[in-house]
Amino acid sequence: MTVVLENVTRVVGAIPYILVSLFAGMYIDRWDRRRTLIGADLLRALTLVIVPLLLLRGFNLPLVIALAIVLPSFGRFSRPHNGPACRGWLGQMT
Repeated sequence: MTVVLENVTRVVGAIPYILVSLFAGMYIDRWDRRRTLIGADLLRALTLVIVPLLLLRGFNLPLVIALAIVLPSFGRFSRPHNGPACRGWLGQMT
């Protein structure tokens, strides 16, 4: 049963990479890079802070599945920007 639950979590975790990436790329090109990168990273950090607090109440499979969708979804908005945005900021500092 544990193997099945692990595989379900992995499959559900792949959904953001397939679905959200299509829309994230479109919006990333239109939005301000810096704000998008900071906003996505702050949402991911907030989610990661909340997770241990929620799991203190006990293991909850729907919560784990929701996190497997939410965290990569926010990551889709920050990962494409990491390279170009950081290079641009570093170029401004030198």
